[in-house]
Amino acid sequence: MGLAPRELEKILETRPGQKVPVLRIFGELQSATAQTSDLGPYTKFGGKFQAVNLISKEVARSSTLLVPVLAEQFLLDGLDAAKEVDDTASIKFGLDILIEENKSTKGGWKFKYAITPLTDFGGGKDVLTEMGEKLGAVPYLEAPAKK
Repeated sequence: MGLAPRELEKILETRPGQKVPVLRIFGELQSATAQTSDLGPYTKFGGKFQAVNLISKEVARSSTLLVPVLAEQFLLDGLDAAKEVDDTASIKFGLDILIEENKSTKGGWKFKYAITPLTDFGGGKDVLTEMGEKLGAVPYLEAPAKK
């Protein structure tokens, strides 16, 4: 679903000095597992996700999500906060992944990633508390008087 680094560099050449959104990801994050590959450590997220490639308009759904390190930390922070309240909690999120010119001399790519969060995590509320707040006050009935 992603774009090759050379394609991303070409996109930036046509938009000098701009941050360019290339991917929108949203869904419900339920778990995070630390993994290691030949390229180093990363986090494998589990849940229900949808990603939209903002260049090709391709849409994909998955139960697994891998993201750049910057987005990884954002999601881990939100999930950790929710799990402190309820260890079975999940979070709903949305974010855009952008590319911008890499002005550093380090690294071989001419771009680096940035993120724009599209949602907050509701202060780590569990799903039932969040739903209760959305539904509003409970319409309790007055108990009949005892005779």
